[in-house]
Amino acid sequence: MAGTADDATSWRPQQQLGGHYRVLESMQNSSTLQLFRLLDTSRDEPVLALRPRPKLLQREGAVEWFDYLARQMVGVPEHQNVLPCRRLEHDGGITFLVMPDVKGSDCARAIADEELTQLENLLYVARGAAAGLAWLHGHGWVHYNVKPANILLGRKGAVKLFKYGLTGARTRAYASPEQMMSQETLSPATDIWSWAATVLEMFTGGITWPLGVVAPDALARYREEGPTRIDIPPMPHELADLLDECFYKAVDARPDAAQVVRRLEDISPAGG
Repeated sequence: MAGTADDATSWRPQQQLGGHYRVLESMQNSSTLQLFRLLDTSRDEPVLALRPRPKLLQREGAVEWFDYLARQMVGVPEHQNVLPCRRLEHDGGITFLVMPDVKGSDCARAIADEELTQLENLLYVARGAAAGLAWLHGHGWVHYNVKPANILLGRKGAVKLFKYGLTGARTRAYASPEQMMSQETLSPATDIWSWAATVLEMFTGGITWPLGVVAPDALARYREEGPTRIDIPPMPHELADLLDECFYKAVDARPDAAQVVRRLEDISPAGG
């Protein structure tokens, strides 16, 4: 976090929070939110904490925005592919969400560290993320910002979506056309586009496109030219066909998350 404008008001390692939390490490620092690993000293166990970045809190209405969404997120029913939000806590006037620790990292780091290089693992993560979306969509939620950094990978094979439901959130490299047009009402189909861009990045080993709206062009180049990394297996044709459909510009033409999961279940790791 060194060098950011709000370092002075951010949490620091070993800092005590309230009565029974101690900061262990910073895990993510996005433009709006920060993810930390804390020690819950009352239970002697690590937990994850999601809080607004201090700079965000300077914006009018930001405190109310996060507090409202955080309270909604606590009510999301649990699913094996969605990181549950256990409870709300406060550090001074800052609300933060406490979540169980998956004892791992995120998909973005796994890609950067070249840890996702087996087809079975790639398909496993893709299925897990899609299953999490199907659950959220089935309960009336849109994720809004599906990307590798928002998929946690646990040491025991856990695949967990988090940072879901944050209206207005987007990352340009994964954003759907309707998100880039700043449409006020977004459907679950926007998550399907972002999921496809995420899976494409897993097979390319990194972002090779500047905006999510041109991710279909990157997929077309991949299908024509083949993998750019010899350590990552080729994408199965059935999966490439599925991503093509997820990139349909017509929102209603994209498969829904449940359909994506079923299609993925029919793709064998032995295929190519």
